[in-house]
Amino acid sequence: MNGVLVATRTDPPITITNSTADLAIGAQIRSSTFNAFFFQGRIDEASIYNRALTQVEITSIVNAGLAGKLKTEPTTLSTKVGDATIFLPTINTNGLVQEIPLDPAVLPALPVGSTATGLFYDVATSADFTGNPTVCFNLPSFTVAQFPALRILHLENGVWVNRTAASNTYPTLCSDGLTSLSPFAIVQGAVCNPILTITDDVPNFFPGGLATFTATSIVAGRIDIIYTPPGGSGFQSITEVLVPPTMNAIVDIDPLVGGIGTLLPQSVNFTVPNPNLPVDFTILASSRFHGIRIRVQCACTPTFTVTDDLSMVPRGPAAFTVTNGP
Repeated sequence: MNGVLVATRTDPPITITNSTADLAIGAQIRSSTFNAFFFQGRIDEASIYNRALTQVEITSIVNAGLAGKLKTEPTTLSTKVGDATIFLPTINTNGLVQEIPLDPAVLPALPVGSTATGLFYDVATSADFTGNPTVCFNLPSFTVAQFPALRILHLENGVWVNRTAASNTYPTLCSDGLTSLSPFAIVQGAVCNPILTITDDVPNFFPGGLATFTATSIVAGRIDIIYTPPGGSGFQSITEVLVPPTMNAIVDIDPLVGGIGTLLPQSVNFTVPNPNLPVDFTILASSRFHGIRIRVQCACTPTFTVTDDLSMVPRGPAAFTVTNGP
């Protein structure tokens, strides 16, 4: 039920014979003129398989949600197939687009800190195209609260690479920086709601950075930076400060939205490889004359393993408790 095993049954071996009789789904054929026991509801995309599906395959079908099962569609500049929409800059020769589920058992292990959602896809096209493609996934089966942690991983030279766009709006999760298609994995990355410490970057810039920029983290795993003056030189750069070194974070800084000098808000995404370790990194946002340093910190959520020290009298765990503090 909804992808979760609730019951099993083992029957004696049977022989399936060829038949010209009608097959009923959602009702019982009592005679050529009478049907009974109608299913009270709607049945969509009923399928019959010649083998038992694996749990991974079942999870993939359930998580496909409103998009339904996998399909093949003629290639256009914007092709929707299953729960994916593929955008191609230029098509040289027409073809078909497909989205086919993949078994993660035959794929490389996911990066540390990534949790599988059951969605592993071969998204490909037989069309010949030029330019960088973009793939967007419609994921309404996940909640609004789960959505910020979702990531698009793309397998490149045997390594999973995070290709999630900096800004996504529920329930559509889009890629960025692709040079090819297939395969893809939709995963949940470890994220945190960080504490931001914002300081003026002096003496590298003139004082006034705190009046020029504001930074917030409303969405887990994302820092939003706003250039506040109505005019001026705008954003010149956003970079990661490597001294002191970044701790337990993969920071994704895309090119400035709007280009150098833009007044548009900017976002920096980050994921946490190990949720059991603290996060600490710093980014620098600058205009031509002012700059701020944004230190991003997250506390860790450690895992405890409490054992009896048998060099002493037993019952240590009964005498002590260990909890996670703030």
